[in-house]
Amino acid sequence: MQNIKTDALVTIDQLRLVAVRTDADLMVADQLVQGGRDMIEQIRASFDPTIEAAHKAHKQAITSRDEKLKPWEEAVKAVKGLMADYKAERERQARAEALKLEAEARKREEERKLAEAIAVAEAGDTDGADAIMEERITVPPVFVPPAPKTETRFREVWKFRVLDIALVPRQFLQPDDKKIGLYVRAMKGAANIPGVEVYSEKV
Repeated sequence: MQNIKTDALVTIDQLRLVAVRTDADLMVADQLVQGGRDMIEQIRASFDPTIEAAHKAHKQAITSRDEKLKPWEEAVKAVKGLMADYKAERERQARAEALKLEAEARKREEERKLAEAIAVAEAGDTDGADAIMEERITVPPVFVPPAPKTETRFREVWKFRVLDIALVPRQFLQPDDKKIGLYVRAMKGAANIPGVEVYSEKV
């Protein structure tokens, strides 16, 4: 690593404390900036070769690791996909079976209530029969166990896809910063976009 010169003509404190209020101040500040840039170049020249070598070694290590990981990750992902599909289907079947059993229980309860109401009506109590028929039928929920629990855990991730951009409410839309930036840089002061302020900065 190269040694950084310590006899710099510009110091950090000079740059930090500089004030630009007159033309003379502007010229002094310009000289200080040039001196600061020289120091920046010295520091980069001292550290960049080491950083680049380390970065290259880091990238090579990542590449080697990923080559080993990829087939394993793809195989595990594929099997997890099969497991997720099976669990989703089993849950669907469990819900369908529960609804079927609840419907059957409700039908039995309706038949029982009808038979009871007929018996009461035949005994001459039509008001009692009407009251029985007006009773609300309640069927307790039926639990059908889904697929067994596994060591492999799954989490539910909610996603979305846009079907018709014209129907999406305004609050869910955002400006195209890239397109606006290209237009402003091309048109500069002549740029005119409703709702957008176009301005320049000295850098």
